[in-house]
Amino acid sequence: MEMEMKKIYLLRHADAAPMGSGLKDSQRPLTDLGRRQASEVAAEAKQKSFFFDVILTSPYARARETARILAGIYEMPGKVIEEPLLASGCSVQEFRKILARYQSCSSILCVGHEPDLGEIAVALLGRDASWPFKKAELREIDLLQEKKKEGL
Repeated sequence: MEMEMKKIYLLRHADAAPMGSGLKDSQRPLTDLGRRQASEVAAEAKQKSFFFDVILTSPYARARETARILAGIYEMPGKVIEEPLLASGCSVQEFRKILARYQSCSSILCVGHEPDLGEIAVALLGRDASWPFKKAELREIDLLQEKKKEGL
């Protein structure tokens, strides 16, 4: 699969209401702390001049809310797309399907969950060890750099 995409940004959703709060896991919203975390990571990404053609988000409430906060700060509210494959439990294989659908984009932001994002990051970077994400942690993966390292 030939990819034109240059960069992928992976963002774990921010702090959410705890399990057992009477809501289904998929319905748990961000807490006040989570909304602050999402705003802070968005401001930091903007300061670093991170750019996204599109923001893909898990359909889970906490991820959607994180994505919307980021889109608001980036002034791109119409660029948030719910991606069902990014729901909790997204495999590396499913993530590659997402990449194939968006290969015409130069960069995408994917808002999702742990341990999924950690496993995806490890697979994209060809690492052996796990690399878990903290809540509201954003990682930039430069696919062109990774190809150069692999000699592709």
